[in-house]
Amino acid sequence: MIAESGATLGTLESWLHDVSANPPQGYSVAASGSSVDAAHRHAQAMGLQFQVFSHQDNGKNRELIVVVLDPSTFEEKAGPVLSLIDKYDMLPKSLRDPIDAQAKARTGFTVSQALDPAQPIGAALAAARTLRDSGQRGVVLVDAVKN
Repeated sequence: MIAESGATLGTLESWLHDVSANPPQGYSVAASGSSVDAAHRHAQAMGLQFQVFSHQDNGKNRELIVVVLDPSTFEEKAGPVLSLIDKYDMLPKSLRDPIDAQAKARTGFTVSQALDPAQPIGAALAAARTLRDSGQRGVVLVDAVKN
């Protein structure tokens, strides 16, 4: 789900901080610590901020990823990489496989997963493209089941 907003990124980040401090009933913040803090600082430099919430649903762990995004900053910082990613599917599988392996080792997910809208990271990137095209800041919600 994508909700466009005319609010400033600072306002959206404050809203996300408030939601993180008081998660919706039944949800908790999924992770915290120095590595998460570093990820938040890196994300903020890219024009986005995020929080991962979790809860149990019929015995399965569900995660809700909430991302606030300023598409102009994101485009400025990640635009060249996004352009390369957009062309990734044109590469033969023999070239994609080693790139996927290296990306997975460095980031925890493959480029193929990042491009697959059925995957949480792929859904977030697809939403970022939608916001980039609209020019509006926004909030992106990605609901995922963790197996």
